[in-house]
Amino acid sequence: ATAGAIFALSIKPPPELPKGTPVRYQRIFRDAFEDAKRRILDKPECAKFFGGRLKALEGLYKPEYRFLPLEKSSVGAATYKNGRISVFVNTKGPFVSDTMSIQEKMKIFGIALTGTPLRSLILLHELGHVRGIFKRDVDDLALNLKYTKQVLDHCFK
Repeated sequence: ATAGAIFALSIKPPPELPKGTPVRYQRIFRDAFEDAKRRILDKPECAKFFGGRLKALEGLYKPEYRFLPLEKSSVGAATYKNGRISVFVNTKGPFVSDTMSIQEKMKIFGIALTGTPLRSLILLHELGHVRGIFKRDVDDLALNLKYTKQVLDHCFK
């Protein structure tokens, strides 16, 4: 049964974004989501970090994803649990912005990824919150970076 559920999720398209989400955001989200899913499926250490392939994939599909402007441009996305789990992707942050300044800031923090891999890293970081592996880190840069490095070590090596 588990293998069948994993297969079903492996071929399932990414979640629908709310009506009116710009096409550019839909495209970059789809690419990042598929990249994150691929890492869970192809890298056993990545899947294991998030509780196994099935739990990781279920967690990736569980939230409602939306693009919203969040206060800090350094924030890629934020997970909120208020009845329903939502992941708000920051339209002013590194998930959307291709500006050098944000990418340079990411390099300062030791994250040399750009484009789809960086976006995938952001989604996998949020998966850590969705799965309850990570505590609230929005106001704690050191903790946020610690979690991000854990995702890098498990899913990007």
